[in-house]
Amino acid sequence: MPEYKNNFMPGEKIQCDICIIGAGAAGITLARELSDLKAKTCIVEAGSYDFSEETQNLYKGENVGLNYYELDECRLRFFGGTTNHWNGLCGPLHEEDFYSHKWIKDSGWPIAFHVLKKYYERAQRICELGPMNYTPEDWVEQNLPKFDGEKIEIGLSQLSVPTRFGERYKNDLQDSKNLRIILNANLISLIPSRDLSRIISAKFKNLNNDQVVIAAKIYVLACGGIENARMLLLPNNYSSVGIGNSEGLVGKYFMEHITWNPATIVLTNEKINWWRQFEEQTNTKYNQEFMLFLSTNFAMREKHKILNYCFYLYPHYHSLSTWSAAKLKKLLITGKTGGFWEHLSNTVSGADEIIKMIFRRFLNEKDLVDRQNIELLKPIIQVEQAPNKESCVRLSPKKDKLGVNTVLLDWKLSEIDKRTIKIATTLMAEEIGRLGLGRTYLTDWIEDIEGRWPPDIQGGSHHMGTTRMSDSPKMGVVDKNSKVYGVSNLFIAGSSVFPTVGYANPTLTIVALSIRLAEYLKKNMTNFT
Repeated sequence: MPEYKNNFMPGEKIQCDICIIGAGAAGITLARELSDLKAKTCIVEAGSYDFSEETQNLYKGENVGLNYYELDECRLRFFGGTTNHWNGLCGPLHEEDFYSHKWIKDSGWPIAFHVLKKYYERAQRICELGPMNYTPEDWVEQNLPKFDGEKIEIGLSQLSVPTRFGERYKNDLQDSKNLRIILNANLISLIPSRDLSRIISAKFKNLNNDQVVIAAKIYVLACGGIENARMLLLPNNYSSVGIGNSEGLVGKYFMEHITWNPATIVLTNEKINWWRQFEEQTNTKYNQEFMLFLSTNFAMREKHKILNYCFYLYPHYHSLSTWSAAKLKKLLITGKTGGFWEHLSNTVSGADEIIKMIFRRFLNEKDLVDRQNIELLKPIIQVEQAPNKESCVRLSPKKDKLGVNTVLLDWKLSEIDKRTIKIATTLMAEEIGRLGLGRTYLTDWIEDIEGRWPPDIQGGSHHMGTTRMSDSPKMGVVDKNSKVYGVSNLFIAGSSVFPTVGYANPTLTIVALSIRLAEYLKKNMTNFT
């Protein structure tokens, strides 16, 4: 067995004021924000500064719901967390994402967008982004397509470098006089008081079974959307249902961003290059990379009673004829006839392209064409998932190497998620056609929307909602300040507190909420004894 270098003594008992458990975007941001506080702080990371397969294996679990990624592949267990492999796509939630909507059950945040705005501005700098400006017209010099603003609008995401939080901010944390970094320390249990009203201590082990115990005034779980729930659900001497779980909500409302390709756009030859403005670009004024996407406004979503979403546009690297040949093959196999003659005509007229593709594949060459000749677009929709109590994280009777229960992920989607994809794709198709930019072919599943979810439906590896924020313990696990209901000194950081998720990737909001939590802890330190 490999030896795991400790920066703690086996059996050591550490006293501190604040114990942050997890060193991803949330934990590292929180630790940096607290570094000027005259309080002893520990940030505890399960892994080391580098990846370890044996440590990563502790993330293994089982999917029992919709088809999903292996749980040890969609997150990382070493210093910096999942920022060690994120793509850097960033954007804030919309103002209306914080509202409670009648057509979205259990929607609404206990805080408003304006409360987070100043923290978003600081989060922009931490994520190494440009200004807090997401208006496309302020970034793009070219004329954008004139979509009907009542149906389709153009949005913008900024791209971080991407910031690897572990690498970028390690020196800041190491230089802090009041902060201690503890590595290779996996949380195995939170020890509560008899009445469950506070956390007395936390026990950690490394893979050599060396143990360390930390007694703190304040604890912050910042382990990720799945792991935060897992740690709270672990039974203890005083509760079989875990900590902060008196209402049975810990682990419920697991949400993802649904990502899928619901259509193919065949570009119009005269306007074949319009979509290139939606590729990754750099704004020279801000020296900042960004991407455009298609979305729709709040009034349209309210009208159709759907969720928030966006479409990113990507090229297909093959010709119209080879695409039609693939569609024709599928029609022949399934016995369907829709579009048969059109696809047959495209295939025959592009026979030379078919032959070239077969020849390239025979030679094991990549099936690519000159980017100037791209005729197809692949729109990838990213949809917010509606809050769904049945979508959840549960404990498995199986245990990992350290004796901790592994997790069962039961990812479930609902009818409003399906309806959103259908209506969103239809709105996009109508506008693409009206402007003469191309013709949109919907997948068979869009036409058969009442059927089962397609096997290739995916998430964005964004684990959210499992310790949701609410004004009431009847509807959430933490209050508006991220404190666990009923536990006076336990807080949660990260996207597990999101009550709803919009379509924006979660990192920027995670960082903004972590800055806000740090500010709250600084103001209220004297209340914790």
